[in-house]
Amino acid sequence: MLFVDMVVYLLISLYLDKVMPKEFGRSEKWYFLFTKSFWCGEEAHDEDVAEKVKEFTKEGSNKTNVALAMKNSVEEADTELKQQHETG
Repeated sequence: MLFVDMVVYLLISLYLDKVMPKEFGRSEKWYFLFTKSFWCGEEAHDEDVAEKVKEFTKEGSNKTNVALAMKNSVEEADTELKQQHETG
């Protein structure tokens, strides 16, 4: 019985870790367990990525802009933050 309790509490804690809001990152919706993307995973749409790469290469932009245009990308750091990183 103790083992079953441990498993139940482990599953509850893993669920709450995904659902509860945090300072950094994003939290899932309360129903994320019932979505197809959770169980099957989201496939990358290669055609969409290829179109965005073509679009940015036509404009003559650099690789950073191409990466920023893709899904789940990260914001580019501003120049002040880059200078702080370089100076230490």
